[in-house]
Amino acid sequence: MEQGDIALLAVENPIMDLMLEDHGKAILNKYKLELGMASLATPEQMPMYDEIFHLEGTHMVPGGSTLNSCRAMKHVMRQEGYPGQVVFMGSIGDGKVGRALVKEI
Repeated sequence: MEQGDIALLAVENPIMDLMLEDHGKAILNKYKLELGMASLATPEQMPMYDEIFHLEGTHMVPGGSTLNSCRAMKHVMRQEGYPGQVVFMGSIGDGKVGRALVKEI
């Protein structure tokens, strides 16, 4: 890097957001979820993640507050003409979800 370049390093656990269209509210009803509400998953709701991960039409979006901030900062730096780079570091598992997260990032 040259003098004046900007480097941003951020460290956090990355998250994979899973989004899908729940026609007929099948998933909401099956796992007793309330539309528009956020809550921690109960033990009975934990199988939902694997089910949604494998559903046709599920969209995977890398997330987490720090990763999202890095993505936004990279965009701002590019728009404003600042040279430099944004680096994100986090820890993931070596399973199918971890590999999918690496692919999406």
